[in-house]
Amino acid sequence: EATSMIVSLENELAKLIAKKRENEQSLESVRESLQRLAATWRPGGGVESRQAALAVTMVSGQDLVLPRDLQSDTLPPSFPSVNIKLNGKTIKKTSIARATSNPVWEEKVVIPAKSLDDEVMFRVCRLDA
Repeated sequence: EATSMIVSLENELAKLIAKKRENEQSLESVRESLQRLAATWRPGGGVESRQAALAVTMVSGQDLVLPRDLQSDTLPPSFPSVNIKLNGKTIKKTSIARATSNPVWEEKVVIPAKSLDDEVMFRVCRLDA
């Protein structure tokens, strides 16, 4: 029985590693988009003399296991949402997905850019059920 449990945990770990790689590829795509934006940035005037903004659509999450979930033998339902911060200040929170590890938000957010040094952070959080 212990061997079966170890194999099961190894399979779950392999799935999590695969998801991490997918997320890293998505982040690389965002990074490339930001680099293209930076290449056309005009100091003091934004892109082509307009103020810049970053439009993001929070689409969904897949197989989310949030830190508190890992502390339990039986995984409780997650109530995930995404907090978006600009320079350390929360500017938007998505709606809370109910009792799922595969949330769907489909929420568009426009993040105002004032500088290429602005820091945008996306954090998946869970509401304690």
